[in-house]
Amino acid sequence: MDTEATDHDPEHLDPVRRWWTPIAVVPLYLVAIAGATWPFVKTFTTRLPSTGDPLQHLWVMRWYKQCLIEGRSPLVCPDLQYPVGAPIGNFSPLHVQSLIYLVISTISDNDVLCFNLIWLFGFLLTGLGTFFLARFVLRDDAAATLAGLLAMLSGPVLIHSHAHLELIYVGGFPIFFLGWMRLIERPGWGRLIAAVAGFILLAMCAAYFMVFAIFPAALYLVWKVTRQPKRTRLGWLRVRGAWMTAFIAICLPVLMVLFAGQLWNVVNGQAGIRPKAEFERYGAPWWAYVVPMPGQVLQGFFPIDLHGATRTSGEGMAYLGIVSLALVARAWWGNVRFRDAGFWWWSAAILVVLSLGSHLQYGPHRIAMPAGWLRDWEWFVPFRLIRVPARFKLFVPVCTGILAGAAWMQLRARWSRPMTRGLALAIVLVVAVVDLAQVPYGAEALPALPQGYTWLREHHPDAAWIDIPHMNSGNAHSFNARLTYWQALHGGRTTAGYSGHQNRPHDDLMSWNSPFADTRMMEASFPGPSGTEHFDLIRNADFHDYAWLYLTHHDLRFVVLHRASEMPAEQISRMDAALDHARCYDDGALAIFDRELMPKPRAPIALGSEDWGGYYLLPKDGFVRLATASPAIEFVNPDPEEPLVFAFEARALGGPRTVTLKDGDRAVWTWTVAPGEFGLHVSPPFLLPESQGQFHLESDGALALSRVRKRFEGEREPVSMIVRGVCLRWANDAERGSQHVLAFGPKAETPHRNR
Repeated sequence: MDTEATDHDPEHLDPVRRWWTPIAVVPLYLVAIAGATWPFVKTFTTRLPSTGDPLQHLWVMRWYKQCLIEGRSPLVCPDLQYPVGAPIGNFSPLHVQSLIYLVISTISDNDVLCFNLIWLFGFLLTGLGTFFLARFVLRDDAAATLAGLLAMLSGPVLIHSHAHLELIYVGGFPIFFLGWMRLIERPGWGRLIAAVAGFILLAMCAAYFMVFAIFPAALYLVWKVTRQPKRTRLGWLRVRGAWMTAFIAICLPVLMVLFAGQLWNVVNGQAGIRPKAEFERYGAPWWAYVVPMPGQVLQGFFPIDLHGATRTSGEGMAYLGIVSLALVARAWWGNVRFRDAGFWWWSAAILVVLSLGSHLQYGPHRIAMPAGWLRDWEWFVPFRLIRVPARFKLFVPVCTGILAGAAWMQLRARWSRPMTRGLALAIVLVVAVVDLAQVPYGAEALPALPQGYTWLREHHPDAAWIDIPHMNSGNAHSFNARLTYWQALHGGRTTAGYSGHQNRPHDDLMSWNSPFADTRMMEASFPGPSGTEHFDLIRNADFHDYAWLYLTHHDLRFVVLHRASEMPAEQISRMDAALDHARCYDDGALAIFDRELMPKPRAPIALGSEDWGGYYLLPKDGFVRLATASPAIEFVNPDPEEPLVFAFEARALGGPRTVTLKDGDRAVWTWTVAPGEFGLHVSPPFLLPESQGQFHLESDGALALSRVRKRFEGEREPVSMIVRGVCLRWANDAERGSQHVLAFGPKAETPHRNR
């Protein structure tokens, strides 16, 4: 049962103790952080927790600073993920973290030190935020100190500290919730402003947290309603409803400014809805809260590594610690009582259930879970923005920390002597740190900017290039993050760039069809003999011809090959040899190749470019592309006197489609593409005077987005066909002899239709 009171304000506490205790807690928490992440503190100025996401975070913070200094908009960086540009809405916003960086970077230009100080502040914010909330709820400094430490070093926070800077800023949640509880209990303008400020801080810590906080905030409102006499509930709720309206009215415009980048994405067709497949993949296992993580002391005592055996990623690791688990069990079995205890139990339970993801798997059996139901509700847009439901685990240690603190208060009552109580608390704190510590804590040096970039910027300051191996914008590989950070240093235009949310327009245009894609470079036979290669949709292509067209069309002057890219050395060497004729710089670590030194195509070649839909792997069809009503295909025709043949393999969506191949205003040929099975559609031979140009595959209709959203989630435009291959080639002897060769001059001709 819960004990009740009219308000939570701990104004009765000794004023000296009220201010002195948090100050005294800070060094305690600093020592605990150093111990739990040893020996990271010894390399605090030279090494990062990792060189994956932290490098991307540094790019974001440097980009904000650059825009502030230059007085420019931060919404899109045109030089990253060139030529489309990198919308800031695809990255973690890092509002609080960037504000701290602005201050620290004016004192030190050491990015490692700046990052690690922000990292340290995130831990402290989580510990102190939980401390203040626990003291507000339990009215006990020792219990609050324990609760703060258990939350600060909990598995969910510690595992994310290696990569996700914003996700260790969990302290925004207890700070907001403290203001929220005060507002719900006794509304007033001062409390409203405090709750608004807390929520804005929460949103600035991590965008994810806004969605997560909805559930405990709504639960607390319902909880307090049920504690009121039945006859007064409606009036009580009506008063709070007015204050909630004011809360939303004040928060909304501020949030619109803070998340202008995400709004820009929505306006420009990048709504940011995460694919459901990713949501279903990233749930926390039900046992994750009680099983130690790799690198922790007790993990070595388990007969098997459950995380490794089940291939559980760091996203699913959520160990709360033996101290927290023991005290929570004590709170349950000992029926520990404190104000609103039931709410904290329910809140912890709901957050745990949501963190389990869309389903629980037991052998062949799959049990649907509430997170999956919420994900399927079209109207609940904020929830559809979540990629990793397991991250609900980050709020669980705050709730269980309060429950553990309450259990400690009950347990401590057995000892009357202050010294005994203090010694017991010290032992518990030490055990918690030793149990939760990940020692040795990983650390990696900041990669130095290669000298080749200096050569590029000095000799060709306006040129754009492609960094290879070429990875898509959603690839979290450390090499991709490294290229992102380096762009902040060299300031050049590169196709590279790792953003937390995939830049779909960029990848649809540049990544899937890249002749230098990392997935292709991993193939032992790549690049293959002339006329045998395939790139995205393009079939029977020559690597050199295709690479020239790709680079030329996208205005990429240079290819920058990184030998230190974690790819097999033999594949790097094969690409090095394939481009040797265009080499213009080589320092051993970096080789740069100039498009101007590459020969022009010697055979007809095509390239899918603008206005194509997404790239998908379908179970029966393999890799395919969605075609909009008029997708573009670039072409090179090295010999205008030789007849060409255009062919594509496709099936229609939403009924039969009349599809016309157009060269500008001229119709080359027209086909009827049927739904169902894929069909091969081949033109008769035709002559074109142009040596380089653009085709369009124009359809007489397209399927509305609402009809294909569930199957092809994230599509922006209506689609007409699913295309499996495209080929532009010279006509063979049989085709020349058996069919009339179509000749096209400068004026439009009447299209022909196959029967």
